[in-house]
Amino acid sequence: MNLYDSSGESEDEEGRRPRNFKPRVNSAQITDPQQCLEKIRMCAEAIEYVLQVIGGDLQHNTERNRAPTPQQQLLTALHWLGDGAQYHGFADMHGLHKSTVQRCVQNVCQKIVTKLFPEEICWPTGEALASLLQKFMAVAGFPRVAGCIDGSLILIDSPKVNEKAYVDRNGDHSINVMAVCGPNCEFFYVTARWPGFTHDSRVMKRPSLFTQWHQNHWRPFPGALLLGDSGYPLLSWLMTPVVQREQMQLCRKDKT
Repeated sequence: MNLYDSSGESEDEEGRRPRNFKPRVNSAQITDPQQCLEKIRMCAEAIEYVLQVIGGDLQHNTERNRAPTPQQQLLTALHWLGDGAQYHGFADMHGLHKSTVQRCVQNVCQKIVTKLFPEEICWPTGEALASLLQKFMAVAGFPRVAGCIDGSLILIDSPKVNEKAYVDRNGDHSINVMAVCGPNCEFFYVTARWPGFTHDSRVMKRPSLFTQWHQNHWRPFPGALLLGDSGYPLLSWLMTPVVQREQMQLCRKDKT
């Protein structure tokens, strides 16, 4: 039997192969908190909130070709982001075509960035800002801390343009994502525009964060400070670790 022989398949009057629609399946239901955390890595309340904010923008105005609902698009995209497997695997899992999975991921990410990012990724205000000092003080006893800054290398596929610029210090292809976080691991600032080869200090001096804090002298509260590791320079608003004398001697020996 020839595996590639399609002569046994039925065709319509115009000679076209009939379309077979797979049943749509959401592998993780919003009503199941355990499945949400295990497969999507988000709690059910957070998923419902995201769906309320961007669900209207994901709604298709046509029922042609059985367009996926906003909930199906969101769960598919979040599931892929939480797992990162191949598109065709998620297509079979959710009863979609792989191109549909790709569009779901792109549409959901775009709506999250345009509608949720400006509102959620920012410094707190009001009572939340007042408690920020106390929370950081309770963590390590450091005063006037408004956030902790650091970079993270996010692995990506090898790009076709400027491939060498994305090779990081580990020899992998990545982008250098810089973020400022609060005491409860909430994000206050995020930038993800730089190749993995770029050093953390250079990433810090390029985005709007440096312009606001260093040039415009903006602060979420008077005397606010950021804490960073030794990869960042010591500035009036950025505190880095004190280099011990033994470490300085080793650095001098390495240079000689």
